[in-house]
Amino acid sequence: AYMYGGQIAGTSLASAVGGLALMKFGLSAAAMLMAITVFMIMLVPLLLRERPGERVFPWSEGVPSPEALASAGSTWKGIIGTLMSTLVLPMSIILILLEGLNRTAAGIIVAINPVISVQELGWQQTDYSSWYALCGIVAAVIGVLLGPFVDRVGTQKTLIFIIAVRVAMFAVVAAMESHWHTVEFFKGFILFNYVSGQIVTIAIIAAFMRICFQQVAATQFAVYMASANLTLALGSAMVGPIAAVTDYVGMFYIVAGLNLCFLLLLPLVNFNRHEQALESLAIRLNQST
Repeated sequence: AYMYGGQIAGTSLASAVGGLALMKFGLSAAAMLMAITVFMIMLVPLLLRERPGERVFPWSEGVPSPEALASAGSTWKGIIGTLMSTLVLPMSIILILLEGLNRTAAGIIVAINPVISVQELGWQQTDYSSWYALCGIVAAVIGVLLGPFVDRVGTQKTLIFIIAVRVAMFAVVAAMESHWHTVEFFKGFILFNYVSGQIVTIAIIAAFMRICFQQVAATQFAVYMASANLTLALGSAMVGPIAAVTDYVGMFYIVAGLNLCFLLLLPLVNFNRHEQALESLAIRLNQST
């Protein structure tokens, strides 16, 4: 919840500031502002010492901690082999597919929302950027507050409920096209989509963390997050071809359908079975070494 809350709050703030800079000073100034921001972000991991006594730079004094040495893989071949073994486990494939459906749908919405708001409904670009930023911050706060709720209720039950709600939401928005010009209606949709999407992402991230194998957890989780970003971009890229065969109403129905597929596949998730598979994998790896 904190990880994605920080991400979405930062994205929203950057959207608002970047949109304002773009309108007031032009593309070059906006791009330079973002470059400076990325440089400042880079300084955080560059200067951070994870544990006392470790090096900050390769030429600095210090030694790796026993915890770091114990967690490091012995060979590159071993790390990659173990990673591939974890990625092809049934639960891993199912969760990648589920997140792919979720992020593809999100990519479509990310692409069409500003176009509908600004070009079709007549909003000002700054109005959309400001509302987008406000929704993101609200969603981030609500997501952090609901993190314990997800822990208490469980990932799977949370996803069943919230995905069912999202299926209904997108279908209702598609069916009520005549109300899109009502500012409160479409603003309410953007806000509710942001908040519900935040909860879905928190639950899925928790599920990905739960299925990671300790020996390659960092690499395995990075692959999951990269695949999520890839399908988000894929969803946005699909808008052009989809626009050739349907309108925005049809796109909302497609997004509802993607979420429905997510909901239908969700019962296949079985964490207990995955834990047994990880135990078997650990035994095989120990025997091979």
